[in-house]
Formats: sequence, C-alpha cells, structure tokens
Amino acid sequence: MVGVKEGAIADLHLHTKDGSYDADVPAERLFRTAAWAGVKTLSITEHDTVEFHGENLRLAELNGIDLISGVEISCVDFYNAHILGYGMNDLAYLNGYLGRARVEGGWQTQGYVLDKHEKQVTCANLRKARFYPPVLKIKDAIEAIVRAGGVPVAAHPWWWRDLESKTGRSRNGNGSYRRKLSHERYEAKIEKLKNMGVKGIECSAPREEDVDFYTSVAKNLKMIRTGGSDLHSAKNGRKLGTTVLTSRDLDKLYNAIAASNCKNI
Repeated sequence: MVGVKEGAIADLHLHTKDGSYDADVPAERLFRTAAWAGVKTLSITEHDTVEFHGENLRLAELNGIDLISGVEISCVDFYNAHILGYGMNDLAYLNGYLGRARVEGGWQTQGYVLDKHEKQVTCANLRKARFYPPVLKIKDAIEAIVRAGGVPVAAHPWWWRDLESKTGRSRNGNGSYRRKLSHERYEAKIEKLKNMGVKGIECSAPREEDVDFYTSVAKNLKMIRTGGSDLHSAKNGRKLGTTVLTSRDLDKLYNAIAASNCKNI
C-alpha cells in the first residue's frame, strides 16, 4: 500500500514500475491513491524516457488528476546530477533524442536490445541491467527539454556530490565515498545551472533545514520552487505527495510551461 503525506496537494517527482528500472509501484496504483487522498496534481518523471506518458495521461483523466508531463534525465557532470523536465509538448522528439543518446552511450554493450527501427531501448530491456548509466551532459539535457517545449529543473540537489571527492559520509554504489558540498558550493552550482537555462529547483529535501535552504536559494535566484517525493517503492516507507509545494508554486510552474510551449510552436 502506498502511503500519502498529510496536507499534500501535489507530487512532481514519481517513478513507476512501468517506466523506471528501479521502481516497483504500478502507475495505476499511484493515480488511484492520489485521487483517494485528494492530491490533484502529479508528474511521472521516469528515468530518461517519456515513453509511457500516453498511458499515464489516460489514468490521470480516469482518476480526475492534473498530469504534467515529466522526465528525469541522468547526467554525467557530477554524482547524482539529474535534470527534471516538466510540461514538454513534443514528447516524440524528446523520447527519440533520449533513445539515440542511450544507444550512442554504448548501452548495447551492457546487454540492452536495440530496436533497429525506432533506435530506442525499451524499458523492459532496462530492467535486466544491474545499473542505469547516465546518458547526457547537463547542457544537452537542458537543451533537449527546452527543444521539446519543457521547463528544466534541478533535481534533488541535496544528493549532489563531486565526482573527484572520495571522502565523507555519503556512500556511492561502488562502495567508495563522496563528500557532501557546502551550502556555498550548492548555491554556486545552482546559479551556474540557472545561467545554463535551468528554471527551477526541487526543494522537497528530507530535512527541514535543507528545505529552508533550497527555498531561500530559489527565492534569491528568482527560480521556480518544485517538489516531489521521488517515490520508487512503497516498501521503504516513503509517501506520495509533498507539503513543500503551494498553489502559488504550481501557478509559477504552469506559467513557465505555457511560455516554453509557446516558444516551441
């Protein structure tokens, strides 16, 4: 059973077993749970694909949910460098672009199956992999999201780590350690991303002091504040929804999406 955070009105960072290699919650269950709990706005942000948006849109309409198209793109610039995209209206372009990037990144050597016609790697093949490789530079991810009519947002900055740092208390998947950045360096990285075209910051950190910090950074840099649970599984106690987002935050995101969609016409 998927729990829901009390007081939540939205969740803009969700994964499903249908579209993400590391998730185990069916999309249908997420939409039913959100509708039951009164969480009216969702974005399904699968890893490096928007292949399942059509089915998610059908489920959203069935359950009376406002669905914002979404994606979470894995990037190689530093550890846990992910860029969220919201509101894309050219999903065929974006999915094709990401599919080609996966293939050009050498995914065939990891046992993935290439569809010779679509030049894409299907999610069913991805689940067979032991890990999920990043595929793009941040600047390329931003450009792809904007080209598809979307709004780029910096994902979970509290998990960012420098690739060269091998000490500290945050363990990576290879068993080594990477140092957490200082607040000054986090803010500097976010400002750099803003200058590259990122419009918002995900602020729904696990710790309240981090929520306050990233909210202040968003305010100082005049960026949109977004948030989500990053829910992958109901087994680890993580709940659907975030109390960080307000209706004003959603309005700002919708306005940014409308402006980006207009540029893409």
